[in-house]
Amino acid sequence: MTIIGSIEIILILAVLSVFSIIICRFIKMPLALALILTGFIFSLFIVQLDIDTGIRAYNFKDLIFFIFLPVLIFEAAYNINQKILLQQIRPILMLAIFGLIISTIITAFSVYHAIGYGFSIIAALLTGALLSATDPMAVTNQLKALSAPDDLNTLIEGESLFNDATAIVLFSILVTLALNNTDAVPFSDAVIDFTLVFSGGIVTGVICGYIANLLTQLIQEFLASAFLSILIAYGSFYIAEHLLHVSGVMSVLSAAIITAHYHKKSLQ
Repeated sequence: MTIIGSIEIILILAVLSVFSIIICRFIKMPLALALILTGFIFSLFIVQLDIDTGIRAYNFKDLIFFIFLPVLIFEAAYNINQKILLQQIRPILMLAIFGLIISTIITAFSVYHAIGYGFSIIAALLTGALLSATDPMAVTNQLKALSAPDDLNTLIEGESLFNDATAIVLFSILVTLALNNTDAVPFSDAVIDFTLVFSGGIVTGVICGYIANLLTQLIQEFLASAFLSILIAYGSFYIAEHLLHVSGVMSVLSAAIITAHYHKKSLQ
């Protein structure tokens, strides 16, 4: 795809986003749902309009993981209420880690016995990990519109952030097991791998967040700080995933929280 073609796709997506916002104003529909419906309807006409988006099966994962996911996670973690997050970190982690693992096992068990012969345990666990990850965007938007307590909003948003990270780490480990053609899941090895990938992402993100804070103090310019935010979002993800092979989502999440903490502290 040419540069002009890429710009055209970006402009079309921007127009569709604005159109979705207008729809929300008139029919009181949640923005997330409006974006999904608009994108689905537009996708029906892509072939007829002979539009080449440049998206292929081999680059779809990289597009989601390295273009959209880091900035979405960073924005959500940056704007979350950190004071309430720390107060509720225990129930958030319980729901996001143990709750998701339990949900994955129950879903996998149900799928495995419902489908029966020919469906492996690993495939069932992969299905469970995919279905157990939740995205409460529409719920949180409605809670904000109804002026719900900040504690409830932060609990749901925080659980969603850590839930996504847990699901991605768990799914990645299960994919590795599946590619190794093993049908027996070594529980102890899986626990160790999960802990290392999850905690390694947190450590990487914290270090990146502190480095970003030092650079911000040296530069002390608004535009440069905005650029550093983008850099830390993509940089922390890349370092964690590609160089250290730990959780990129947890790295971005931790880096965003550290960056937001020092940025808001400097504004006081």
